[in-house]
Amino acid sequence: MSWIDETVSHIVTHNLQPKIREEGRESYGQKGYTHALKRIFEVIKSDPKNITNLDEIVKAERKLKDYLYDGKFSDDEMLSCWGKYTENYMNEL
Repeated sequence: MSWIDETVSHIVTHNLQPKIREEGRESYGQKGYTHALKRIFEVIKSDPKNITNLDEIVKAERKLKDYLYDGKFSDDEMLSCWGKYTENYMNEL
């Protein structure tokens, strides 16, 4: 999940949300950064050790899509949300 933090940070820093929104929700995963995000989520969901967290993972992906396409969350909320995953990962190391 920490890989997603880097991608979200890049999207926010380079103000890519308007272009992503313009392409529409149905384009999620087809190209560019959304393709990378979808692929990362697929890898995470397919990892057997994550089976007990599948609901949380699906909710996190839905929340990210709501941010990218509907603007339901602010940039700061997304950066904070995904930054926590990276922070938790670093604490585990």
